[in-house]
Amino acid sequence: MAKTSPQIKSFSERGSALRQSRNLKIAESAHAYVRGNTLKFYEWLAASDRRSKVPQGPPIWICGDCHVGNLGPLADTDGEIDIEIRDLDQTVIGNPAHDLIRLGLSFDRAREVQYRQDLAEERCRGRFIDQPGQAHCRVS
Repeated sequence: MAKTSPQIKSFSERGSALRQSRNLKIAESAHAYVRGNTLKFYEWLAASDRRSKVPQGPPIWICGDCHVGNLGPLADTDGEIDIEIRDLDQTVIGNPAHDLIRLGLSFDRAREVQYRQDLAEERCRGRFIDQPGQAHCRVS
């Protein structure tokens, strides 16, 4: 799917154009939706009939937007590498279990996306083996 950016003709159109662009991006997959929709995650969590089963941790600073796309390597001067949260613009005092739930959900969605890509590539390889010269595959 070709991505196009909305044309902004005036500053007053900027917010609407950015929302439209974000919505198109997060509509691409469940993984993109989980990554790009922090507010919906917390609305879903608050409305869930299972919220009483969420462990209650102490109110501490949490990422608030903890997902696999916000994790990354950070090396120290000795070459040791840790994986740390790289995006802290939505930090809030809250329940640390919320970060873990969101991170787990994003790992699950990322795994599903990777599984589908692997499956498509395997089918494509099979076509090339079974029908050399006749198979046409596109894996995105």
